[in-house]
Amino acid sequence: MTRRRLIEAADALFREQGFEATTVEAIAAAADVAKGTFFNYFQNKQGVLVAILHARIEEAVQRYPPPTMPTERRIYAMLDGVRASLRPYCRMLPHLLVHTMLPRRFKPRSERRKRPLMVAVVRILEEGRASGEVRPDVSVADGAELIVTHFFRLAFESCLRPDDDAPKARLEAGMAIIFHGLLDHERADSSRRSR
Repeated sequence: MTRRRLIEAADALFREQGFEATTVEAIAAAADVAKGTFFNYFQNKQGVLVAILHARIEEAVQRYPPPTMPTERRIYAMLDGVRASLRPYCRMLPHLLVHTMLPRRFKPRSERRKRPLMVAVVRILEEGRASGEVRPDVSVADGAELIVTHFFRLAFESCLRPDDDAPKARLEAGMAIIFHGLLDHERADSSRRSR
């Protein structure tokens, strides 16, 4: 409950007054806890930002499309939802990038969590494999890693350069290459025709 209050307070303050202007003291006061309590849950402001983004991604992933859609379209729809949920945090991404580059052993235990987007993409690819859309001879985990890594790299780039259409075009081109390697196009086409 305390962790959730800290996350909600930080989220409101970051959006209202910006990341740089928000202090740990202000977050603790808004959550009605002592400053020291903040550090029981987070190492610094960047740590709480990671938790906020993790929560937004988790919310977006829970709404991912049903198995009635083709695998590729399901993943694109989910990624669009994740991108939309992260849009309000674009200006904060430079602070996040530095934090996420720290070695895992230096990150607090509370931040070492499963990546919800990765779990969801793996699930969709496994369901696609069961329906015959995803090739049986490729690693679903490796495919999901490629998709998620490519997505985040270019989603961050498009946040940092919102007037540039190049990151979106590169995202689509890269995804096309990844899906070309993952999908069994003959079986996927025949299963789409039978639906």
